[in-house]
Amino acid sequence: MEKLRFSGHESFHCRHFWLKKGYDFVKQKGNINDEDSTSKLGVGKNMVASINYWMKAFSIKDEGNDLTKLGDRLFGSTGFDPFLEDIGTLWLLQYYLVSTSYASIYFLAFKEFRKKHLSSRFTLRQLETDIKRELLKTNVPFSENTIQTDIRVFIRSYLADTGNKRDMEDSLSSILIDLNLLSKLDGERQDEGGTYRINVTEREEIPTPIFLFRNP
Repeated sequence: MEKLRFSGHESFHCRHFWLKKGYDFVKQKGNINDEDSTSKLGVGKNMVASINYWMKAFSIKDEGNDLTKLGDRLFGSTGFDPFLEDIGTLWLLQYYLVSTSYASIYFLAFKEFRKKHLSSRFTLRQLETDIKRELLKTNVPFSENTIQTDIRVFIRSYLADTGNKRDMEDSLSSILIDLNLLSKLDGERQDEGGTYRINVTEREEIPTPIFLFRNP
């Protein structure tokens, strides 16, 4: 397994237009971290860092900060879905998020930990314990606060916060919210942060071409 990574998003989940905005900026400027980033992207420094992180997590940029073929095929001048209007594109991005493992919690939750929990259910405490166990295997030092923040971002990536109107609007801006991959089970094990379920069901809405997609 590659190096586990649980920071870099600056506590922000990926918003709907961030990947497109980030791609366009890099295409024009070549470096998302230059001095023009905050003014051109219209966000603060922390969000600029988060956009850079999510571009790598979704394989829109590579580790060398170059745009990828996937990025070009999605967001380029002849990109097939630059504004992410097709549900199939979101499933494709979910696949790359999990398979690249740049944001490690998505790979661990959907491919590793799901096998360990009955009916794909887990509590926040269980998820935190599983992550710490993986880190201890590789002798990687970690901060509990970093792990807990990463878990909160993971949850918000798929599940709207119904605490208040502002939180809900912020949650609904998530790029992956429409995939309905995560549910919270009301009233279960609140002492462990509540119980969640990964929704493992047939997905007829996924277009067949997505299964045939090959990224050169």
